[in-house]
Amino acid sequence: MKINIILPSLSLRAGGGHTIMYEYANRLAQSGHEVIVYHSMYVPYTKYRMPLFLRVIRLNIFHSNSKPYWFTLENTIRTKTISKITDKTVEEGDIVFSTCFSTAYEVANLARNKGEKVNLIQDFEVWISSEENILNSYRLRLHHIVINDYLFKILEDTNKKKPILIYNAIDRKKFYIKTPITDRFERSICMLYSKEERKGSKYGLEAIKICKEVYPDLKVNLFSVFKKPKDIPDWIDYLQSPANLIDIYNNSAIFFSPSNGEGWALPPAEGLSCGCALVCTDIGGHAAYAIHSETALLVQPKNVIDMADKLCRLLKDNEMRVKLAENGHKYIRKFSWEENVIQIEKIFESLVSNYS
Repeated sequence: MKINIILPSLSLRAGGGHTIMYEYANRLAQSGHEVIVYHSMYVPYTKYRMPLFLRVIRLNIFHSNSKPYWFTLENTIRTKTISKITDKTVEEGDIVFSTCFSTAYEVANLARNKGEKVNLIQDFEVWISSEENILNSYRLRLHHIVINDYLFKILEDTNKKKPILIYNAIDRKKFYIKTPITDRFERSICMLYSKEERKGSKYGLEAIKICKEVYPDLKVNLFSVFKKPKDIPDWIDYLQSPANLIDIYNNSAIFFSPSNGEGWALPPAEGLSCGCALVCTDIGGHAAYAIHSETALLVQPKNVIDMADKLCRLLKDNEMRVKLAENGHKYIRKFSWEENVIQIEKIFESLVSNYS
């Protein structure tokens, strides 16, 4: 099959939504399909900080090959940066595979010979546009795939048709246990830091500071795509765009995710795959793998006291920490990229066959 994968931008920073689509691109290419990845410089309902011509100039200077610097794509994959998603810029194919509600509007207008239209919904993107715009995108005549149960319910209620549910997956060859769970320093925490409000980093930091007062020997690793803010205490190790995420996870007893909202959070799942015990917020984006007192300890979003209490509980009780980590590691292994690709290939093949 010839598969056109369409993204709403060429992201200059690592991000979960792009990561998932690039992973699908690689694995579909490895399966023998012809894959083209398009990065559109314009999609509707999006606020841009600079006009299109300046963005094109910047892209040509720093990323003329239209490839992300932070993710390695298979050599057989062609990449294109396009000004807009139209019949002129997208080649004929069997499948158009897109993500993001704004991209869906443009993809819906493409001619049939560009391929059967499939949109992967990875979050309820109300921080980008109005709820009305997002819900209307779910009513477009596309084949919708969602990555978690709460999105499944929203789609089902919106267009009265069940979407396809495919949970995200973790690459076990990239994220695995190197340091045995029982050998780790039990008072060590790692956390993704973000400037985005919905990631809840400021609440997480406040909770960690409380834990530091209780356990002065606490070790903390923060990692981020952003530069280190001035208000991060010196006793916290801060790593910007690290290439060794697996080592950060394996050197930590606990992964802490204080997000207010997620689609399907990748770093906590990667932490589980590497043997971390998980403390995370009770939100839909963690629900697929975070089961309270079985694979994780759940906390209330924005509740610093609850966060600190649950963290301290694991910092104090090493037996509980080890049990959660072992359970979580075993549970996360059910989310397989190999199985995901088999499933999505069957979906694509069925759509192409029905169209033919």
